[in-house]
Parts: sequence; C-alpha cells; structure tokens
Amino acid sequence: MLVLMGGAAIAIAAVCRKNGIQVSFSPARCYFPAFLHLYCPGCGGTRAVRFLLEGDIISSFMAHPIVLYLLYIYVQCLCMSIYDVFIDKSGTWHVKVFMWQIWGILVVVLGTFIVRNLLMIMFGYDFLGECVAFWNPIFPIG
Repeated sequence: MLVLMGGAAIAIAAVCRKNGIQVSFSPARCYFPAFLHLYCPGCGGTRAVRFLLEGDIISSFMAHPIVLYLLYIYVQCLCMSIYDVFIDKSGTWHVKVFMWQIWGILVVVLGTFIVRNLLMIMFGYDFLGECVAFWNPIFPIG
C-alpha cells in the first residue's frame, strides 16, 4: 500500500511538472489568519505540499516543515517494510511509526506555529505574506 501511494504521488508530480500544470488544491482561504491576524498551526501545509510536488524543497520547508518530516517518516516506514519482506523474509508488511516520531510531529507543528507568529509579531517577518498588512504598521520594516 505504501509503495502504491508513493508511486502515485511521484507519477502525478512528474506529469504535472512535464505538462507545466500549476498544482492548486483549494481556492478557499483559512479563516484563522483572516480574523486573528495570526497563522494557525497548519498554515502553509498545502503550499508546502505543492512546492514539494514541484520539486522546490526549500520553499516547501519554509511554507511548513511538517510536510518534509512526514515524508521522512513515510520513507522510513517504506524502507523498514521492504527490509521486513525481502531481507528478513518475514513476509509481512508492517508500518512502524515510533512514539518519538509522533511527539516529533507535535513539536514541529507547535514549534512552527509559535516561531512563525512570534517572528511576525516581534520583528514583522512574515513567512507566508498574508498577515504582513496587519502587523507592518506596528513594526514597520525597512
């Protein structure tokens, strides 16, 4: 199952890149920054997936690092399953996610939320550029 999911994602990304198709998931905006002028813990996740599918790893990380972290967990699970089936000859596919990886997801999401909003409020640095209009009058840049 992991191999099929990964293969499908790679095939879709390759076809989109070859044909020059811009990957767009949803035209809807998040209401969290619209009302609170702060980013929610998941803000930038969709953009991070889009950048990753386009092959721009740096922009993907800057949009939201959780996508690359989840990709790391996926590749690790895939490698461990391939090892179990072909090297260890156990014949079973097991998805092994460790507790430290689950805690890592929480740390990355909350850490990104806190750091991104503190940098925006304290220094006027806006990673995604959506809330800069609200915070710039308070802390003008330049």
